[in-house]
Amino acid sequence: MKFLCLPGGYCSATALKTQLGPFCDALASNGNASFLYTQGTTEVHVPPEFAGFFGPPPNYTFIKVDGPALGHTNMSDFPKRNTPEEAMKAATQAAGDPTFSCITEVMDRLVGILDSEGDIDGVIGFSEGAQIAASLILEEQRRERELGRIPRLKCAILFSGWPPVHPVSGKVVTADDYNEEPITIPTCHVVGASDPFLDGSMALYNMCDPDTADLFDHGAGHLIPRKKQTAEEIALVRHLEDHSPSSSDCSYSASFQRHRVLRTSHTNPTPTAPNATVTSAVPITDRTVKVLALHPNGVALNSHFSLEPRGQIFAEPKGANIGTRDVLGTQVED
Repeated sequence: MKFLCLPGGYCSATALKTQLGPFCDALASNGNASFLYTQGTTEVHVPPEFAGFFGPPPNYTFIKVDGPALGHTNMSDFPKRNTPEEAMKAATQAAGDPTFSCITEVMDRLVGILDSEGDIDGVIGFSEGAQIAASLILEEQRRERELGRIPRLKCAILFSGWPPVHPVSGKVVTADDYNEEPITIPTCHVVGASDPFLDGSMALYNMCDPDTADLFDHGAGHLIPRKKQTAEEIALVRHLEDHSPSSSDCSYSASFQRHRVLRTSHTNPTPTAPNATVTSAVPITDRTVKVLALHPNGVALNSHFSLEPRGQIFAEPKGANIGTRDVLGTQVED
């Protein structure tokens, strides 16, 4: 499988190749994987205080806001709200509700890469790159509906992502006000419990079909995990994309168990203490308990972020910082 790889804002294809190194090595070791790196075309200048974070120049972004450039914001003050969607709306409002009309040009260029290469099946994105990857998936779905073009992307691996920019309106879209088809291809969302932009990642997750969206919490911040063991576990999640235990693409390790959280509708969730005993038959939507994540040894731990039970949830093994670390007495079902 060949992946199109998209870097974060203010980074470059060269920097992303270094950041993804351990993960791509792990992915390639589990099968025939190859990678094509590209980057944005808008050159930017990194503030001196962040020069060591984004990699050496030249640095690029995929999208730029219409009108005057946005002022620098202390993103550690990312707004906290009751839902990821509300947090994203507060953040975009604070930024002046920007429009990114350049998204049309960006989509045309990336679709052109997919068509000219002909053998790209998946996309990997980090931060802004994950946002652009999600936008590209929506654009492929739009072109299929309106033009009959068959989408080329069959799966996506999204690190510390943000919800997509609508390929027509140029506005950031979230699940609560999006009336079109969600992202339906298999997606793996790699997030960090300590990421100040975690709500952005969860808003992206919520844009995806819950039956084909996987979640992996590595417990760190806004980054691509480079620890060898973590990279290998994330790579294994990708091989579960068809959810078929008999498939040759399914490559479980005996030490990495899968937990399917039951999904039902809850209109009035009951607040529950962090140390409460729960079962997977009772969905948890309360922001205190958060979601269940299953460690390789078979015990479920609290995960710190808010998520309505949906999709597949994974957690980094052996010591990941995924929250209160209180063991729950949980019955799990495959």
